[in-house]
Amino acid sequence: MRKVLFLVAVLLLLAGSIIAKGTDEKSGVVAEKSNEITVVYLFDPPWYEQAAEFTKQTGIKVNYVEVTFPELRQRSLASFLSQETRFDVIHLRSDWVAEFADKGFLEPISQYIAPEVLDGYAKSSLENLSWKGELYGLPRYYWLWQLYYNKEVLQKAGIEKIPETWNDLINLAPTIKKTGAEVLLGGLQRYNLAAMVYILVRGEGGNVLNEEGKAAINSPEGIKALETMKKLYDTGTLSRTALEMDGTGPASDLFMQGGYAFLLSTPHTYPMAQDPSRSKLVDKVGVGLIPSGSVSSAAWNEPAGVGIPYNSRNKELAAKFLQFVTSAEQQKTIALKLGRIPTREEVLKDPAVLAKYPHFASIEKQIAYPNGIIKSAYAQEILDAVSATALKVLYNQVSIESGLASLEKEINTIAEQ
Repeated sequence: MRKVLFLVAVLLLLAGSIIAKGTDEKSGVVAEKSNEITVVYLFDPPWYEQAAEFTKQTGIKVNYVEVTFPELRQRSLASFLSQETRFDVIHLRSDWVAEFADKGFLEPISQYIAPEVLDGYAKSSLENLSWKGELYGLPRYYWLWQLYYNKEVLQKAGIEKIPETWNDLINLAPTIKKTGAEVLLGGLQRYNLAAMVYILVRGEGGNVLNEEGKAAINSPEGIKALETMKKLYDTGTLSRTALEMDGTGPASDLFMQGGYAFLLSTPHTYPMAQDPSRSKLVDKVGVGLIPSGSVSSAAWNEPAGVGIPYNSRNKELAAKFLQFVTSAEQQKTIALKLGRIPTREEVLKDPAVLAKYPHFASIEKQIAYPNGIIKSAYAQEILDAVSATALKVLYNQVSIESGLASLEKEINTIAEQ
């Protein structure tokens, strides 16, 4: 029944999109031609500059459909069921790979990419763009959570060493608060709270799901993770404001006003912090590993990639575009211009890249620890369920044990649909 409702919803969305957009190039409706592809991605540079450079080097025309990030998933869904509006290259996140590939909407790409080409990418980035043994995308960059810190606050507090464990951070909280600063911020409203639960569970050696996609969080590791989260919240180490911030962007903006010691956030934060027009922390921000649990440090990591829809008209040409935009040369360009974390080791260690973003030196160690994302065809529903349970625990509405028991049943019901 859920799949029927999904198809109906997408068809309605598609009809509305065609009525609103018409049949011009911007809508992605293109004639079938032998030497052109249609790519849907973000509207700002340097992304579409890559497309122009690809055309210059290969002679393959790119019809570039510019959208905002929130539109990407919906436009892709609409195109999967269309006989007219088709894309040849789409953006992929780890969870989208699971969702789209499980429904047969993605083209496996191994047949188009030589095995030796894949050797250039970090293994974990390829694993996160795979589903049930098939590779569906090539990784452009890591979208990796790290621990950002305000050097000025730590200096005032007399703190010289970045906390290595969550308990270290909790123990530092009273000293930090004496300076008038808050301790830890994050954009944890909605499903991002589940991302933090993931970090804590993986740091204890557990996971949210097992290999079969069923609940694994109702475990000693899951209990320990939620105990740590509740301790962070109850001691005021985790700011109450963190749960009011919807996403890492708003949280990063608030952090850059100078009132917080630490921030859990993503790669856009560092270059933003160096912009004097929006940040009071120019040259005052450091980046390190997320604190570890009893086993290791872990990170929420969404390798951002590009893939090919099953109904692409020009799959071979699309595969050439995938290889071009994820090449070492292009990853270096994106790293230098936007601060995105490369998925190629040679770029991650490039002297020019490290000179501009010295914190990239910690990335290799971070991705050696457990990292990733909740992989499921129903990832969003599971993320929502985990977040809802975590909130109930933080607000003392349920005990950790009963909350995890209920969550296990809910996740398994979702996974069995």
